[in-house]
Amino acid sequence: MSSTFFHKPELALRRALELQGIDQHDAALELLHEVLSSRRHRTWSPAFEQIMIAYLDLCLKLLRSREAKDGLHQYRNLSQSQAPGSLEKVIRYLMDAAEKKCSDAKALADADIDDKFDDDFGASPQAILLSTMYMDPGKSQRDSAMLMPSLKFLWETYRAVLDILRSNSKLEHVYHAAAQNALRFCKTYRRRMEFRHLTDMLRTHLGNLRQYGSLFDTDENVKSSNKVRGFDGWTSESIELHLQTRFAQLETASILHRYTEGFRTCEDIFNILQISQARRKID
Repeated sequence: MSSTFFHKPELALRRALELQGIDQHDAALELLHEVLSSRRHRTWSPAFEQIMIAYLDLCLKLLRSREAKDGLHQYRNLSQSQAPGSLEKVIRYLMDAAEKKCSDAKALADADIDDKFDDDFGASPQAILLSTMYMDPGKSQRDSAMLMPSLKFLWETYRAVLDILRSNSKLEHVYHAAAQNALRFCKTYRRRMEFRHLTDMLRTHLGNLRQYGSLFDTDENVKSSNKVRGFDGWTSESIELHLQTRFAQLETASILHRYTEGFRTCEDIFNILQISQARRKID
């Protein structure tokens, strides 16, 4: 890549748009990734936000979840201390775009099934009978071709966001928004396996905060070397957010008939309430 792009990221964005205009999407993605990961860029500027959004648009278009995750990590390192608001904007943009792509894919898959019945049988009695007896294998094939790639990208997006923000007190509201969106995803698309992985992930994050996070950022009982980086300590707001997420998790477990996960979620709620009680004693 030309050194000009390193010194002037705006030129890299312009070049990437030109490459997209001639259907060189992979080359455009590689160019923007090199700019985001360059060690020469340690100071955030609004141009990088535009580059990141263009980069995520390409990742979504090409369904490159791994590249999207890596780009988020690079942008977090660049912006979390200098422009946390920009990091939030980028993350919300990606989640909204991935959710829309997934819902559009589902609508397309459902419409394809409806069109098949309309074309073959119209409104005949046979169509009504077959609509109630339609075999799942055909629908599964359509879901695999139209819906599954978008579902996978959206799921990987949630995982990446939760991993990046797991101990970021400044953006903990975004973390919990992502967690609740992921729970809604599991509920809407009946993703039982992903729900189990999600609850395990949230439980691990909570366990780390309980073990290494202090009730306050000035807690002298926790050595600074053992504190969770980016976590400023338990506050009433953070406790409330964790409880809201677990109640949504409990509701999802009930809807998906995952009662073991429901019981484990009750244990999580109990552990969070213990943190709340310990905090009141200190007050």
